[in-house]
Amino acid sequence: MGDSLHVLLIEDSEDDALLVLRELRRSNFNLVWERVETAESLRTMMANRSWDAIIADYHLPGFDAPAALEIVKQSQLDIPFIVVSGIIGEGSAVEMMKAGAHDYLMKGNLTRLPEAVRRELRETRIRAERKQGEVAMRRQLAAIEAAINGIGIVQGETYLYANQAHLELFGYEQSEELIGKSWKLLYPSEEVERFEQEVFPLLERDRAWRGEAIALRKDGSTFTQGLSLTLADDNLLICVSRDISEGKRAKAALQKSEATNRAIFEQAGVGINQMDGVTGKFIRANRRFCELLGYTEAELQQLTYQEITHQDEGDGDVAWVNQLLVGEMASNTTEKCYLHKDGTAIWVEETISRIGDDTGQVFSNLAIVKDISPRKQAETDLQNLIAGTVATTGEDFFPVLVKHIAEALHVSHVLVNEKIDDRLHVLAFWQDGSFGANFSFDPVGTPCELALREGIFYCKSVADQQFSGDAELFELKGKSYLGIALRDNQGNIIGDLCFINQQPLQNPQRAEQK
Repeated sequence: MGDSLHVLLIEDSEDDALLVLRELRRSNFNLVWERVETAESLRTMMANRSWDAIIADYHLPGFDAPAALEIVKQSQLDIPFIVVSGIIGEGSAVEMMKAGAHDYLMKGNLTRLPEAVRRELRETRIRAERKQGEVAMRRQLAAIEAAINGIGIVQGETYLYANQAHLELFGYEQSEELIGKSWKLLYPSEEVERFEQEVFPLLERDRAWRGEAIALRKDGSTFTQGLSLTLADDNLLICVSRDISEGKRAKAALQKSEATNRAIFEQAGVGINQMDGVTGKFIRANRRFCELLGYTEAELQQLTYQEITHQDEGDGDVAWVNQLLVGEMASNTTEKCYLHKDGTAIWVEETISRIGDDTGQVFSNLAIVKDISPRKQAETDLQNLIAGTVATTGEDFFPVLVKHIAEALHVSHVLVNEKIDDRLHVLAFWQDGSFGANFSFDPVGTPCELALREGIFYCKSVADQQFSGDAELFELKGKSYLGIALRDNQGNIIGDLCFINQQPLQNPQRAEQK
């Protein structure tokens, strides 16, 4: 089956047109054709039909091939334009080719016309494919330029391309500042050595590598770079990078906050546990709470609040527990009797607060437990802090903690401070029955300085006179002070817990002992 060809003839001679058509048919073309003789009819055919090729006589009455070529060019359609003429000088033929004609032939020698048509059809397809590829490439480059991540292409050691985000990431404004330069310009010498000795062998083996690096900006500053390297088939190295410094700092800050939380959980001076708000099952319990009841934390996590409550107490808890659950109250303080693992009754004063989200949905309950056995003829040591919290408690933890520490130990002021560099930053501040504003201060010249240095510092009275330079202590009229340094799991001091009272502390050993 022959090739389909839609051909438009610009020819005033019907006989000459038939000769052209015959030659094309002899070469196995299936033709769909029209013949025009004027500029107006040419424009009409161009507007209404699609053509694979245009074959034009050079001379027509009132019309010629140069004028026809100009009309075709104005249409901006890529259609092969072949001149076939009986009389055309070499100069005219050259001018036509310069003007955009694809070929010219003499009417007396049409044998090479079919091949000329096929050749130009192939060239047209190639140009169309190339144009589509260029359009796709421009779109891809536009997408790369618009990308948030920095993208660079390196050949050998030299930059071939860098998008705007890549330039800005390293502090450059113009691509000329990087193109043609070595990638080593962007890294400290020790990182260059690491790439060459560790990264590139893996990249050569796996064709891809992802990790982090310390990168160097134009101004000499450094940042932590998240980097993805891909080795393409043509040995071009595609580099995708972003600045992850802020994420690293945020992660470090979160880890430090969690370390502070854990230290307070284990070392604070009153007892805390956390239980599921619906089932009453224990989520966490620290060492002190476990010692109070004689259970390990793992054993408590298999029990519910109700299962370790004395049988005479259970019914009395139901009403206020339900009120907590539905949000009718935020907290409840009550005296209750727990059962030790050995069956002994343990009397406590317990304050339970609900912890939920903005919609009021309760996730868990936080309990602060104070031993009141001396008043119940069953003296046991007050446990320091039984801290039970999870990451979801967030910023609610510290205010709840200082409030219930103050209530459990009957002190007027409680502060939890985080040590950052040489200053203490107040995370939560309870003063005289309400929360005070958080602030930061230099511990030098304050009792906190001694607490941080010694681990524990206690001043029974006249603390405000002993530390007369401490304006905050003077303003609080603090006569008695107890400070306990807080440490992380490695033993590093990360802050302190402060008890300040306007009267001497009662039984300060209860806060100190653990």
